Amino acid sequence: MKLKNILIVVDDIERSKQFYHDLFGLDMVLDNDGNMILTEGLVLQDKKIWGKFLEKDIIPESNACELYFEERDIEAFAQKLEKLYPSTKYVNRLMIHSWGQKVIRFYDPDGNLIEVGTPMEKSEEPDDWKAGGRLLLSNLDKLHTTQLGGERIKKNLRLERADVVEYCRDKILASDCNIYKEGKNWYCQTDNIKITVNASSYTIITAHLVK
Repeated sequence: MKLKNILIVVDDIERSKQFYHDLFGLDMVLDNDGNMILTEGLVLQDKKIWGKFLEKDIIPESNACELYFEERDIEAFAQKLEKLYPSTKYVNRLMIHSWGQKVIRFYDPDGNLIEVGTPMEKSEEPDDWKAGGRLLLSNLDKLHTTQLGGERIKKNLRLERADVVEYCRDKILASDCNIYKEGKNWYCQTDNIKITVNASSYTIITAHLVK
């Protein structure tokens, strides 16, 4: 025996078909007039037909289950979601769990809960690197810098009126950011920028361009 499909109840099948195509690239496999099968095994079921069949109330946003997707470039996905469906109701916007996984949770147009997260893959890095990376990512709200540090970073990166802390936080959150720990500091490198953060105080010491 094996699981074949996941069924969700929707008000407007055509609207939902477009939603899941726009965000997840799912396409129609079979249309059974009120019951539509999409690629990856997702089934869209017409709410009126389902309610009549079950003789039960359909409760949106029940939070009893969720659809889970994985996306490596989750920042780009979050931007696409905001652009294509700006009225989306979020459970949580892009966040980082204590174990380092980035996730975003929201409802589809019919109140079905969706989670999108970065893949949880076995790392080949040493345990202290993984622990350091997770710890830094789960404490980004503590990031700060000194006045002198802020001026140095702006000069090194040729920033003008940018919020230095917010700028560095965004860089650290980038999906391709390489985080590693040496001595008392964490080093975060993405694009051509290297950021140095004190491991105990979460002070951004400096950031500079890497040639």
